[in-house]
Amino acid sequence: PPRSTLFPYTTLFRSDTARSQSVNAPGSSISSGSILCLLCLSGAMCCAACWRSPFARSRTSSHEFPCFLAVYGDRIPLVTSFFKLEVSLQQLYILVFLVVLSFAPFAAAVGQTTTWIQTSGSPSALAGHAMVFDSVHNQVVLFGGEGDSGYSSETWTWDGSNWTQALPAVSPSARAWHVMAFDTAHKQVVLFGGQNGSGNLNDTWVFDGTTWTQQFPVTQPAARSSPAMAFDAGNNQVVMFGGSSFPTVDDTWTWDGSNWTQRFPSTAPSPRFAHAMVYDSTRSQTLLFGGAYDYSGPFWNDTWVWDGTTWTQQFPAASPPARYYHAMAYDIGHAQTVLFAGYQAVSGLLWDDTWIWDGSN
Repeated sequence: PPRSTLFPYTTLFRSDTARSQSVNAPGSSISSGSILCLLCLSGAMCCAACWRSPFARSRTSSHEFPCFLAVYGDRIPLVTSFFKLEVSLQQLYILVFLVVLSFAPFAAAVGQTTTWIQTSGSPSALAGHAMVFDSVHNQVVLFGGEGDSGYSSETWTWDGSNWTQALPAVSPSARAWHVMAFDTAHKQVVLFGGQNGSGNLNDTWVFDGTTWTQQFPVTQPAARSSPAMAFDAGNNQVVMFGGSSFPTVDDTWTWDGSNWTQRFPSTAPSPRFAHAMVYDSTRSQTLLFGGAYDYSGPFWNDTWVWDGTTWTQQFPAASPPARYYHAMAYDIGHAQTVLFAGYQAVSGLLWDDTWIWDGSN
């Protein structure tokens, strides 16, 4: 038979291989049904190819190579009508090789870890600490927090396997409920504010992966705790909004690497603290959700976006209930923001719900 006889099957295997690779993308999973489907299809193709080959038929007729399909295949209408293929033994080997090759991505994906694994050697128990990913040094940076022994001034880095306490010569003072963001434009972690038990702080520090350096900008925000901050990659600046500053504030500030600048947009979210902000790199805007004016309220469930100049309130058809001290992160692989949990309004009970923002809802 001509080589083109094999072409539809090699195309099919090539297509399945591509599909298995895309299914094996980060954040996705493979169902047992899809694996079984491919197994049955590939097995049926090999059986049919073998059954229709002169090699198999000659061996079967002499009982040297018994095979159910080879003996009874002509009596099964579905099989005989679907598979009309005459292949040589060499082509059959190629088919078998393609089948095995098509399962390689599936085997790798099935072996992937899909659970949380607790590691040892971590920092002491903390709350109110701040943590960001330093993409230049490929490490997570953690600073401060409030533990059983009081406020912390420790710096820790995570390299993907282990926590290591960094011991810089100079560090910010002990604190909690501060904010940090990684400034990609200047390749450094930016830290601002927080509280230390005596009151709120308004100092600015940067961390270059090894050393903390205090900044002394010409202008700077008032002391505050629990604001929200994110790096706006589209405008190469850090954006900070709100915070508890006695009273709670509704001001917007941007950091350009050396100085803070207060922005005065025509519209802005109401005063709040314990809200969350992330940068949506797909839509080139910073997203803000929730927060509270005070522990007794009011509590917010409004959604706002910052484009570098203006805050614009969004009015989605569906929205999470009001909350504060929730967590948000941007999932670049699925082009969506993920929100989880937080304190419920008034009751102080905790949410355990998950929400995603697709840019409009």
